[in-house]
Amino acid sequence: MIYFGPPVAFSAWLALFGYQIAVAAFSNDAANKKKDFISQLSDDILISIIARLQTKDAVRTSILSHRWRYLHKFVPDIELHCDRLFWPSPCPHDSNMVINEVDDRFLKPRSGSKNKIRSLNLTCCLMKLNANRFEQFIYSLGKSEIERLALNFSAKFNDGDFSFSCHLLSHMPTLTYLDLSSCFLYKNASSVLTQSSSLLQVIKFCGVNVLDSALECVLSNCLRLESLLMYDCSFPENVFVRGPNLQLKSLCIEGCKGINEIEFYATNLLTFEFQSLEMANFVFEHVPCLQSVFLDFVNGNTMSRVYENISRGLPNVKSLIFGTKGLYQGIGNLEFAWFKDLRQLSLHFYDTTTINLNLVVSLIFTCPVLQEFHLDTENVKYVNGREVHRLAFAVIHTGLKKVEITGHAGTKSEIEFARYILGLSSNLEQMQISRWPKWYEGRGKWVGRNKRPWSKLTLETIHKQLQGKAISKKARLIIQHRPIYEHTWTDV
Repeated sequence: MIYFGPPVAFSAWLALFGYQIAVAAFSNDAANKKKDFISQLSDDILISIIARLQTKDAVRTSILSHRWRYLHKFVPDIELHCDRLFWPSPCPHDSNMVINEVDDRFLKPRSGSKNKIRSLNLTCCLMKLNANRFEQFIYSLGKSEIERLALNFSAKFNDGDFSFSCHLLSHMPTLTYLDLSSCFLYKNASSVLTQSSSLLQVIKFCGVNVLDSALECVLSNCLRLESLLMYDCSFPENVFVRGPNLQLKSLCIEGCKGINEIEFYATNLLTFEFQSLEMANFVFEHVPCLQSVFLDFVNGNTMSRVYENISRGLPNVKSLIFGTKGLYQGIGNLEFAWFKDLRQLSLHFYDTTTINLNLVVSLIFTCPVLQEFHLDTENVKYVNGREVHRLAFAVIHTGLKKVEITGHAGTKSEIEFARYILGLSSNLEQMQISRWPKWYEGRGKWVGRNKRPWSKLTLETIHKQLQGKAISKKARLIIQHRPIYEHTWTDV
């Protein structure tokens, strides 16, 4: 039997008591103040009140009266955790017991009812469950017209032996959001999915072991899928992002293992983000709409991969962000534009990289229409005896409008680099220099960390060396300790 802890929570009593006070306060009839207004409310209204509580608190309201005993079973949003379901029983838990309890308490009472399940969030360290029983459970969720489903099987306790077959998605035709954690994802060869049944728009995998053909199975049968996020998952060496009439617009892969190459057949893909400890290859032959790319190989030279792979496959990309351990030495000899349509470029260096800032200047000139440029120099060391000098083929950059340099320590090379950018950008509108570092973490989030402020002498030197050096009359120079971490780029 499921244990939900002590009697009804204070939050539940407070919500109900507050309602009675509000009704009484607006009543001119003194006799009405003695009435039990709550008992006069319809079940639908009471359920809507209970629905504002956490599931564990909603269940506790069942002790209030005989009428309240079953109301919690019809709340639209259900959130259940192992530590609340079975207390003080340790993990792992009996999977059949958990599934049966959820089925009996929340699913069966809704049969033939207008009260549907809007969302279910189940976090439980389950033992291996009979595949047929689990499929029946998923089918029941589908009959309840579920829209959002989050299943975390807590692989820490069950060694990740819980499996989810992609064909189960066809049992939930109203599902729009799926969050799957700590399990195996596989394709059941004996089952056929109904392609037109899925309304899924967002899928998130975390700690999922994606077996051969499973990802293709999902993509081929979720025809309205727009966003796919995968964190700390395991994959086969070769991954294929493809499906008939695939509508996928955003793909984020972070901290996943086993990937050697990703081949894309996604004609509607707009954004691709990939973070990994190791390098991977990408085949971008069928992504004509891809506009924004974020790459971060912690243990590799991302820039070399960008210029050897990305620039050839995606010459028309508009926004590029990457973290790297080094520069691409071939940049300095360029005689043509590698990214002819790039509007935004952000560069973050790892692990105290020794670089020549002349190559960064060259990088800017591989992007003739670049408008926004960000460089984080927190971990940069500079080549001894080398100052930034004007390149023979680079005279003026007419597109650059916004420049941000973060992690700026106030060294001679950094100041010289900033002064050079001011002197080559004829349409520059703003240059912002900050002591704190800033880099892109993924999923639209910029982060950084605290740094000791510049000394008074260093700050005065930066101002003295840079003030009045811009050739653009409308350029504004901003020198501040902390940068803005919110999204500040123009939408591409």
